[in-house]
Amino acid sequence: MKPPSRAERALARDEEDARLASLPVGERARALVGRFGAVNGPITGADAVQRLLVLGAAGVPALVAHLRHPETGWQAAYTLAFLGPPGAAAATDALRDVACDDVVRSATRWSLVALARLGCLDELAALGERPNKGVLVAGALTEMTPTSYPQLERCLDRGSGALVQAVLEALRPGRGRFFDPAPTSFEAALAGARSEHAALRCDAAMLLTLKTYPAATRARALPELARLAVDREAAVRGCAAVALGRLGRRAAPRALALVDALCEDPDEAVSAAARYARGRLARP
Repeated sequence: MKPPSRAERALARDEEDARLASLPVGERARALVGRFGAVNGPITGADAVQRLLVLGAAGVPALVAHLRHPETGWQAAYTLAFLGPPGAAAATDALRDVACDDVVRSATRWSLVALARLGCLDELAALGERPNKGVLVAGALTEMTPTSYPQLERCLDRGSGALVQAVLEALRPGRGRFFDPAPTSFEAALAGARSEHAALRCDAAMLLTLKTYPAATRARALPELARLAVDREAAVRGCAAVALGRLGRRAAPRALALVDALCEDPDEAVSAAARYARGRLARP
């Protein structure tokens, strides 16, 4: 059978959206959740997630009811994580139940991330020592840096060897993340840049020049990066070099001076990062 054309698929999707729109909101949410896992048809599982995010808090009961589904419960938790506060607040208890369960389910990871998004950071840090939870908790906490620095610091200071290793791995430079830092979290990033833990200083260095922060914070980031550029740890100096390269032409004179010095760093990884940063700062 000939597969449907793009126009035919778009028409089928529009017709299904119209049908869904005619349903009461609770029934619509349940119908969308029922599409989780679908890769074909007018509404795929990914399409359903986007439509549930538009529904917001009205879709939360259907998502909560699906959290323990053995195969697609993760999509319910994923949707709640992206919905975040305040829309997903009513799901907190259900997410906590899944996250605390001794059985690791398909929804465990994203339930932990959703709890982090909802501000339950101290609870997550405490869960890190539970069996099979350390790696998942570390990943959830690092999604919320720099706000979660106090909890990550606590894990590094007091955690078992396994939890410390999980946090260090989750904080590795260059990792991806699903959520940008809150625009109001610059002060937390500054605090992280002064941590006793090199992994947190590295992470903070990479955050200080993100465009998620107001442009006015760049002037405060530069002196902090200047201090990190002479850090005792090569990894921190390398992250500072990368961050300096993001500052743009307005900060170029001072940033270039710092980067030029880092180009002579005895650590090859640091000098390579500095050369790359110098190239970025020199662009017209």
